[in-house]
Amino acid sequence: MKKNIVGIQQFGIGVSDAKQSFGWYHHHFGMDIPVFEEAAEANLMLPYTGGTPHKRHAILAINMKGGAGFEIWQYTSRTPVDADFDIMLGDYGILV
Repeated sequence: MKKNIVGIQQFGIGVSDAKQSFGWYHHHFGMDIPVFEEAAEANLMLPYTGGTPHKRHAILAINMKGGAGFEIWQYTSRTPVDADFDIMLGDYGILV
């Protein structure tokens, strides 16, 4: 059976200040409903964190008009760093 992607549940958006960013995404994208807000260790993110668990603060926000949610999250156990390479068209995948 052929598999088709028919929807996106949520986007993960790494930020340096989750509370401030929630306001920005609320204003610019209408993500006005916080489904949850929590501080926890992100054990499911190990493939993306070099196998080391990190603490984070996350807010899952949705727009009642529909669409995917935005999981706005920030590290709390380390300082985020910028990519050490130039971002190229297609690196984010969702736009191309």
